[in-house]
Amino acid sequence: MGRAFVLAVLAVVLLAGCTANFRAAAVPEDLLSRHGWKPDASISDPAPRSEAPGHATQTLAYVDDGARGGYPASLSLTTIQTTLTLSLPDLRDRVRERIRERAAELGVRFDPAEEQGERTRAAGERTLYVLLQGKVESSGALFTARDATVRILGEVWTCGGASVVAVALAQVDSATRVGGVPVTRDPDDRNWRDIVQDPSGSIHGARGDAGLVHRARC
Repeated sequence: MGRAFVLAVLAVVLLAGCTANFRAAAVPEDLLSRHGWKPDASISDPAPRSEAPGHATQTLAYVDDGARGGYPASLSLTTIQTTLTLSLPDLRDRVRERIRERAAELGVRFDPAEEQGERTRAAGERTLYVLLQGKVESSGALFTARDATVRILGEVWTCGGASVVAVALAQVDSATRVGGVPVTRDPDDRNWRDIVQDPSGSIHGARGDAGLVHRARC
């Protein structure tokens, strides 16, 4: 779930960056194991990608297929070192617009309201984030459960002179249809909470110190 979506978002958002002292943001292995998540090699870069001499980016991605409980979810962390200056608000807005464009193409109808905010990660960096929620109107390669509710997080911060972009997707319920009409819902947001939790419960009250984004290292 989410592989094609993440790639399509990042293809537009990314800026080439300098390779000097490059260090990619990553989720610690012990934290992945604790939550039952795994690295997603299908869209992770094994090394920084150079698009021009002295320029690079790297994406590391993770997935929970729901086999151990909950619905599928995915998270990508992309580290960007660049000679260009792009403010955190500008970067967040660029991520938000691309998420909206790409998700709409894949059959997700977003709720009218979206949430924006800021928080502080475990390592002390200030982040800006945007949260979107919607319903799957048509099944496809990204979301296969029609009428399911999905949540998407776009979050950005700077770390060691680099910019980091987190894009996360999680299904948080499913619908049972009778006569073609959804009549009951089965909520389960445990994998979403794995992604967004922090000690303050900044996002949807998901409180804890083991959030995948909150504890990512860079």
